[in-house]
Amino acid sequence: MQPLENTIESFPNTFVHDITFDWYAKRLAVSSSDGKIKIYSKYADGQWRPNYHFQAHDDIVNKVKWAHPDFGSIIATSSYDKTVIIWEEPKTNTFAQYQDPPELVENKPWNIRAKLSDSKELIEDIKFAPKYKGLLLATASSDGIFRIYEAPDIMNLGSWHIVSTNKVNSNGISALSWSQNNLNPLMLAIGCKDDSQTKKISTSSKIMDEKFKSLHDDNLLMIYNEHKEEWKLLKYMTFPHLSEKTLDYQHKQTVNDLAWGPVMGRSFDILASCGKEGIFIWYLKYENGVMNIIKAGKIMEGGDIVVWRVSWNMMGTVLASSDNKRVIKFWKNLSDRWECVNTIKEEDEEEEVKKDSGVQDMKFLIRKI
Repeated sequence: MQPLENTIESFPNTFVHDITFDWYAKRLAVSSSDGKIKIYSKYADGQWRPNYHFQAHDDIVNKVKWAHPDFGSIIATSSYDKTVIIWEEPKTNTFAQYQDPPELVENKPWNIRAKLSDSKELIEDIKFAPKYKGLLLATASSDGIFRIYEAPDIMNLGSWHIVSTNKVNSNGISALSWSQNNLNPLMLAIGCKDDSQTKKISTSSKIMDEKFKSLHDDNLLMIYNEHKEEWKLLKYMTFPHLSEKTLDYQHKQTVNDLAWGPVMGRSFDILASCGKEGIFIWYLKYENGVMNIIKAGKIMEGGDIVVWRVSWNMMGTVLASSDNKRVIKFWKNLSDRWECVNTIKEEDEEEEVKKDSGVQDMKFLIRKI
């Protein structure tokens, strides 16, 4: 077990919904259920301290993501109010990476550059595209629609337009992940909810195309790609092929998270997906306009463990996972078999639940790996 580097007190009397490092892992954005965002920075003494604390939305902020620093100091936030907001750090308070950041600026928000309010339902996930494609943002909503937004002029962050809108599942999309391979067309892996996760949606959304539902709702993991300025379905993630009687590898329950691995000289791509069924590892190769699944693997299957998040290291050699038991595991491919090489478990005393109010004091841990 690795030593604890730092414990950060975040939002007392509320819940943390998302935590995201910037590109250099020197700054941290945290979103909460009271609609607020906190930005932390790592100081020269190794301690993490907040720089900004501001009200971002009127409802729960469920996602916060950093854009690549080549585009500036930019974050995107999504909320239960069905909107996505693009924020830019005030220019007067930016700082160089080698300097200590300014002290906490209480209740001073970043500058709102754009508000995207095209979704009629809850936004479930947001992700910025790899920097080589420019400033693109994908959003996924609970009505099964994903949208691709683009800011064509990075000097004018107030101008965003929709590049593509696609409905892929009537139960809703739960997770998105961009491919990192710049030798292939731009690709987006999309994870969906199963029938049990379907929420109440608006009257207009209840009128569904039965043909669409029968064709798409059994396929909870798929890949879309950009083709001639349009986004088209490239692959349903099932292995062996659909023509075979048994599908050894297929998500039949909600996909909680997705993560493409960095390419780093590989001749193939690697994608991790997770949920109640454990973690799936997909080995993929794109050739002549077709995405082929070379092989697939599965870890942490069975039992009452639900895997909530997966994330790769910079080299794509180690996969981190977190689950409903408050355990973080690190997986590595050893002799063509994925083995757990390290574990971090939050101590029971770290969680203090106020039984009377049902509210938890939230803190999170940072460890060196």
